[in-house]
Amino acid sequence: MKIIFDWIKENKIISGIFFVIGQVITALIISKVTELNLTNAIKFIWGSIFNFFKTILDFNVPVWVIIIVIFLLYVIDKIITKRQESKNDSSWYANYTEDTYKGVLYTWYYHKTYDDKIDFVDYFKPICIYCRGDLTTKREHNDVYYPFNHLYCPNCNKILETPSQEDFEDAKIFVRNKLKKKFEQKLEENKSNKK
Repeated sequence: MKIIFDWIKENKIISGIFFVIGQVITALIISKVTELNLTNAIKFIWGSIFNFFKTILDFNVPVWVIIIVIFLLYVIDKIITKRQESKNDSSWYANYTEDTYKGVLYTWYYHKTYDDKIDFVDYFKPICIYCRGDLTTKREHNDVYYPFNHLYCPNCNKILETPSQEDFEDAKIFVRNKLKKKFEQKLEENKSNKK
């Protein structure tokens, strides 16, 4: 529906046709309600529009004030539109904050770098696959001793799959590649929406 309204806004001829159709429909409604004929109803509508503008101009407001108000409304509209666009731009990745790689659930959050790029490197970590809680490491659990640290969930009291350093780095690349695909899909959507 939004695509149709945007198309109508962009095509001035179609917008004009809809304006005229709206005028005729309004005139028909007024003619039925007030028992005027159609010609008098159309005259009534145009008279009302003319009186509206005449009333505004009778306030003795200087033209420069009207121009400034119109300009300020235009600037406010542009600011609101930019904010909405920036919110929509982040929605393609904002919900993607966890994924599983080789049986280990990872989570992260995003931050913008100094050059306005999105990154998550320092915030990438494994979490509990059962309760999504933070993990710690243990070498001993329930009288079992491990030769190296294992991930441990204090909430679930479970030892979890512990990724090697290589698997951890591979998981980061796995997530980056998924983000690239999502970004490419977003670009394709934007291209198709502009057509």
